[in-house]
Amino acid sequence: MNIDDIYADIIIENDQENDDQQSNYNNIKDESLNTENSSLTLKDDSHQILLNKIKELEGINQSNIVEISKLNKKLLSKDDEIEILSKQNEQTKKVNEILSKNISCLFKTSLLEIQRKEKEINGLRDELANNKKQQSSNPTNNRHPNYEIPKK
Repeated sequence: MNIDDIYADIIIENDQENDDQQSNYNNIKDESLNTENSSLTLKDDSHQILLNKIKELEGINQSNIVEISKLNKKLLSKDDEIEILSKQNEQTKKVNEILSKNISCLFKTSLLEIQRKEKEINGLRDELANNKKQQSSNPTNNRHPNYEIPKK
């Protein structure tokens, strides 16, 4: 594919001027050879300037295409990274919820266990107090504090 195929639909103002110059050239047959050469040189110069500008713009376009391609690849990798991080975030939320429930259950269990132990301790204190009352009311069980119980 050549440049003219790519930019054939672009109308360039200088082409109209060149067409006018060419028609003037065809209408005036009496002009000198120098006038003819200067007209052709002018046409060739403007054509060459346009070709150079087209090549420059094509180079810029090509570099932009390469940069767009790089940015698209980077965007895709960032999208993949976002997807991975979103999945990790969901998993972390689930683990956090489970741990919160477990901690809550453990806390409630520990409170119930503390209450149970306190009741048991209070029961043992009451039993001890009752035993002391029975011991003091029963004179046969009154022994000297240094008295040792015989071993069997």
